[in-house]
Amino acid sequence: MLYFFGAYKPPEVSPDPRVGVALPYSLKDFLTALTTPNWGAEYANYIGIPLIVLFFLAIIFGLKANRAILFTSLFFILLTLRFDGFSLFHIIRKFPVLSSQRIPPRFFVMALFGLGLLSALLLTHFQQKIKNSKTGFMIFQIFMIFFTFYIYLDLSRVSSSWSKNCNPVEFPDTPIYFNYSPLLIPEGRCTQKLSLPNHRNWKLKLKEDSTAVFEWLDWKSYRKIIKFRIYRNGRFENIGSKSYNGILSVFIPKDASLLEMRYSSPYFKVGAL
Repeated sequence: MLYFFGAYKPPEVSPDPRVGVALPYSLKDFLTALTTPNWGAEYANYIGIPLIVLFFLAIIFGLKANRAILFTSLFFILLTLRFDGFSLFHIIRKFPVLSSQRIPPRFFVMALFGLGLLSALLLTHFQQKIKNSKTGFMIFQIFMIFFTFYIYLDLSRVSSSWSKNCNPVEFPDTPIYFNYSPLLIPEGRCTQKLSLPNHRNWKLKLKEDSTAVFEWLDWKSYRKIIKFRIYRNGRFENIGSKSYNGILSVFIPKDASLLEMRYSSPYFKVGAL
């Protein structure tokens, strides 16, 4: 949407996801991500060996049971992979809207949904086959209880470990996505107070009228989809942006105590609905 309606220029491919577009997995990295807890940040897709085995069986079963779900799941898996420099992900980025995608491993979430459905079909099919055997049916039910409980404990353990050990604000070279503050000209103090994906605000302490310059935002690309407000005299006031050598900037009176930046696009809201 940013590309199609907001004159947004998609980032170039880069091995660093904080700079541009992350590279898709190699096959080796893909298997590592599925079996290694907390492997990378944007690349983490741990599911564990038991689920890998189940999904593999579900893929084989899906050839007969439901090819639509199978091929859809495989399509999303292929979007996360690269083979000798070639990747389906780079092809879809040539189209409007999809060109704004940055992190190919995220497509695996969609694949997981399809693989989960195929696994459910597989288990249901197996359950129907043994339903006439009371002993076999009981053993299967007990196995499924322990299997589900193990998966829950395993994924819960990995999630808890990640939450405890990961603090994105502690990157050595702090990315602008978390605690970036604009440059104030001629001078002033600016401290981030709130950081959300589409909403930031900064506490201000100015000695004179100033200009806040957002060094990482192109004015032509973002002037229509990023809105600003300042807080002064006990109320919020909308302010317009301006170009500072081609960079997005806003003029701030010295008595303003808060600067608010919000991504606002009617197209984004329609898409969200």
